[in-house]
Amino acid sequence: MHPSKLLPLASQEYGLCQMTVCIAALADNGKSAVICSDKMKTRNVGGMTFQDDDDEHRKIFSLPNGTFVLTAGDESYASDAINAALPLIDATTTFEQAAEHIRGAFAKRRIEIIVQEHITNRGIGTLDDYFQKHISLPQTITAAIDNAFMQCNVGQTEFLIVGKDASDIFHVWRITQLATIYRHDETGFCCMGSGAVNAMTVMMEPEYKKNLSVARVHSIVERAKRASEIVAGVGKKTDIVDLPIVSDETVQELVQSVVSARQTPSDPAGEQHA
Repeated sequence: MHPSKLLPLASQEYGLCQMTVCIAALADNGKSAVICSDKMKTRNVGGMTFQDDDDEHRKIFSLPNGTFVLTAGDESYASDAINAALPLIDATTTFEQAAEHIRGAFAKRRIEIIVQEHITNRGIGTLDDYFQKHISLPQTITAAIDNAFMQCNVGQTEFLIVGKDASDIFHVWRITQLATIYRHDETGFCCMGSGAVNAMTVMMEPEYKKNLSVARVHSIVERAKRASEIVAGVGKKTDIVDLPIVSDETVQELVQSVVSARQTPSDPAGEQHA
């Protein structure tokens, strides 16, 4: 598709925290895959936005069982979920189990944030207190709290989970802002972040099919990433990895990025990254 036909602005669905692009695509009928992200760091401090296209900044993480996680949205919440799930994941953990551990950890963190912001701050107490007092509370209050549980996006944090099952077939799953898993194996690809719409205009062209070689898919994913770069907040620097990885050096680099993420504390309130 000609660049002039691409969307020049981020979709209204995505806010400042999701200023990024992450792409995952299957190849060789699932025997291979390509994962890709930009390296832009977006920081919102006191209402002011700072951006840095950082060589050291990573949005792709390798788990101990060979599953890969790509993150979009508020990095403090993403790191919290990954750090909470890591002790439950080892070399024997299946792809499906790893995805559920990440989803479960994020869902728990999401509920904690909702309880703090919408229950504790109202002086109601804990989540159990809310359930006990539910009938006696004004309907406007309970409606607002129930709505938060159903719609609160917690920093617009999302994950792409890419890995192999017991049959050595790769899968592309997405964990949404509401901590729900969606499987994208049928379409063969998924894009997320503010640049997702532009990237999808390339991935949805007839050229991409999940039975293509990894080299062909790599080229298409690169083109999709370049198409997303006209969106504000998507960096031009790129991490792109062909799976399965054959280079020990690449694996070690990605594993080290998980270690670094585990050692980085959550940001103080008011500072958000993407």
